[in-house]
Amino acid sequence: MGVRHGGGDDLIRAALSGLVGGEHRHQVLAALLPFGVAVALGVQAVAHGQTADGCQGHFHGVGELGVLGVCGGQPPDDRRDLVIDLFLDEHQRCAMTRLNHRGTTALITGASSGLGAALARQLADRGANLVLVARRRDRLDETAEELRRAGVDVMVYDRDLARPRAGAALTEQLAADGIQVDTLVNSAGVGTHGDFATAEPDAVAAEVQLNVVSLVDLTRALLPQMLHSGRGALVNVASTSGYQPTPSMAVYGASKAFVLSFTEALAYENRHSGLRVLVVSPGPMHTEFFDVLGTTRPGVGRWQTPEQVAAHTLRALDQRSVPPSTISGTLNALPVFAARFSPRRVVSAVTAKAIGA
Repeated sequence: MGVRHGGGDDLIRAALSGLVGGEHRHQVLAALLPFGVAVALGVQAVAHGQTADGCQGHFHGVGELGVLGVCGGQPPDDRRDLVIDLFLDEHQRCAMTRLNHRGTTALITGASSGLGAALARQLADRGANLVLVARRRDRLDETAEELRRAGVDVMVYDRDLARPRAGAALTEQLAADGIQVDTLVNSAGVGTHGDFATAEPDAVAAEVQLNVVSLVDLTRALLPQMLHSGRGALVNVASTSGYQPTPSMAVYGASKAFVLSFTEALAYENRHSGLRVLVVSPGPMHTEFFDVLGTTRPGVGRWQTPEQVAAHTLRALDQRSVPPSTISGTLNALPVFAARFSPRRVVSAVTAKAIGA
């Protein structure tokens, strides 16, 4: 919301509690405008102490929040907190419609560990049958055995999607095996760290292949059948690194910026279909990503577990109007929001200093 990532309850709460009643009223309005001009003005009215009559009209569009009681007789700080809670409760009640995954088939890349494995577990809990894709067959088999105990069907494909034509070869094998996919989760990704001028060319090529080319290949091959089904979702995993230049991780940041733009465009193209299209941008996660990277220095922001990011992703998909993109974690979203008001050169310099470039 306000930025390119749609509206999340954590960001609403942060925007309201951190900015309402402060000096930056225009930022609050910008953050809330996706929920309607009336809502934005109504929150401002309550926060700045208008009377009950002055507040009432703004909130009819979000379902009788009880603003009359809040406006009349509450101290300013209590009034603000109550309005935030009421707004979020009503927003959740009106906006949520749980996506039914039972009996559908979800293909997840990067499924042997980290976010991919966490999403596989949570989708299995919701009754989705699974197609798990990753390089390490032993880890895939362990995960598959665990998930079958949830009563769902699980198939595994050990594929290295960082190899040329790997995505195309996988989709050909899926077609030969008669597998129809309702949900695609492109979670596999890799990063490299250091100056681009001294980067290993093969590592750079593999990074682009995995983060961009295979993602596009899988999406293009499977999107028609997912649109025909209309029962699932397309979920691509980007990163908060995709919202600004990322010195010392230039290719990684650029690849995630591609995923962000690509998925938001697909969300618009397919907005009238039954398919839910979402790109999720985590901040730093407790996964093997940083082990492979060789440093945790670029892990700027609030660290989360894969389970937290997976839960955030599924909550976003459950909204009646699914945002095209979402950032997991309030403290990860706020810097992105703030960067909108800064020159790009400044953003690059701040990012470089933060990640040790």
